Amino acid sequence: MSMKRKTIPKASPGIFDYQNWVESLAQQSSPLDRLLEIVDFEKFRAVLEAPITREPRSPGGRPAYDAVLMFKVLVLQRLYGLSDDQAEFQIRDRFSFQRFLGLSVADRMPDAKTIWKYREDWTRTQTVERCFGLFRDQLTAKGLVENPGKIVDATFVEVPKQRNTPDENKHIKANKEAPAHWDDDIAMKRQKDIDAEWTKKNNQTYFGYKCHTLVSSMSKLIERYTVTGAATHDSQEFLSLILPSRDKEVWADSAYGSEMTDEALTAMGVTPHINRKGKRGHPLTDEDKAYNREVSRIRARVEHVFGAMTNSMNAMRIRCIGMVRARGIIGLNNLVYNMLRAGQLLKPKIA
Repeated sequence: MSMKRKTIPKASPGIFDYQNWVESLAQQSSPLDRLLEIVDFEKFRAVLEAPITREPRSPGGRPAYDAVLMFKVLVLQRLYGLSDDQAEFQIRDRFSFQRFLGLSVADRMPDAKTIWKYREDWTRTQTVERCFGLFRDQLTAKGLVENPGKIVDATFVEVPKQRNTPDENKHIKANKEAPAHWDDDIAMKRQKDIDAEWTKKNNQTYFGYKCHTLVSSMSKLIERYTVTGAATHDSQEFLSLILPSRDKEVWADSAYGSEMTDEALTAMGVTPHINRKGKRGHPLTDEDKAYNREVSRIRARVEHVFGAMTNSMNAMRIRCIGMVRARGIIGLNNLVYNMLRAGQLLKPKIA
């Protein structure tokens, strides 16, 4: 005869139980606490507040949310891959999120529409790009991006696929505008992305955008980036990412290799280290292969960046419509990655 297993009985909550629970959680650290140690979010305030001035309202309306608080919300979204609705719920549900935002259960918390509105304002005014540059400058002041060696590469950032007809896709590609008959259904037209592009690589089809990135070869921090449609060839954004005054050596894969590129970089005073590729009737020599191995030893470090963003942040798939919004979200992803990477490289708070 088996004995009945004893279980811990449920207790009736006491008047101080919630307070004790909160105090217990407050003594335990989380990755978000580390982010607060590394990043001084107040440094972003002036940039964040500039584009969100509102028309004066009659007395009695609700006060606006603090700009830095809302910026932290966007950081949480990119860090955990949350939609606006998911972010609203998680902020209400998770104590670690509330502590990161400086909120308590007694405070008013932002809803999904508010989160969307702030992101929309900052995206359309290129505030995200300015915040990225501001944080990069803080990292530069700490000497993390001073080395002259840089790596350039590009990665696809996919968005939900559009189910257009072949004729509609042909029209969009040729004219960069929506077909006229879409005006008959405005609700449907709002859900159509005419900036995202189809492309194919290694027998795999992609739909969306491409982030062209310049990374510090030593710290693996993102220094500069541009965003294009997915069909844009990697090499087309190459030279626009280079600053001759700061970049003295650059590593890249064979997609960037051409005689014209080598000449342009040399004229800029930049030493190119680009993988060589064989041609029909002219395969790579043993010397070429040895050179490629040496280049790849450094160039491969950029894959660590894309891998971290893919595995930790799910950053290579986003949900938005149009180039403006895609550029804003991709910029936020790059900024949040740099914050996480800085946490691995730095101990004291950035001054």
